Amino acid sequence: VASGQWLPDVRIRAGGADALGDAPGAPARLVGLDEIVASTPDVVVICCCGRSARGAAAEVEEHLLVVDAFRALPAARRGNVFVVPHETFSRPGPRVVDAVETVAALLRPDDLPRTLVAKAVAGVLRLVVDGDASWRWEPVDGATERDAAAAETVSESPSERGAVATERGEARGAPVER
Repeated sequence: VASGQWLPDVRIRAGGADALGDAPGAPARLVGLDEIVASTPDVVVICCCGRSARGAAAEVEEHLLVVDAFRALPAARRGNVFVVPHETFSRPGPRVVDAVETVAALLRPDDLPRTLVAKAVAGVLRLVVDGDASWRWEPVDGATERDAAAAETVSESPSERGAVATERGEARGAPVER
């Protein structure tokens, strides 16, 4: 089932585009694997109603990973197939904000504060396709490319390292890039 109702709006607000062309407020609809493959998605986020991320991963293994065309999707080849726990996405209401944050953190983690990314991707699993017939699921840990680059940079001067943020969010020292 392709998502409808509030979920297309979640994607838009998170900075994504709907590869299937569904608009906010549209009803949910059945969609075949051929339509998904034809849309060549860069990112696929799967939420199975009533399932944890592990439960959704089991569904993906049983129904999608047995199909060569699914494993060949750009999203699968690049490690951009994710399964998310249903409770964040399955019902409209205040948790819609959490859904927007989760999708935004999956689409563009380097554009968001690290703490938000870590919170937003908690419980999310990423599909890693190893070759033609092997795959595994890994937790999305919230680390970003910016974090990896910062870990490799050693600086002698505190001003070159940037500011230190206090628990109240105040910055001391050089400006912090977020």
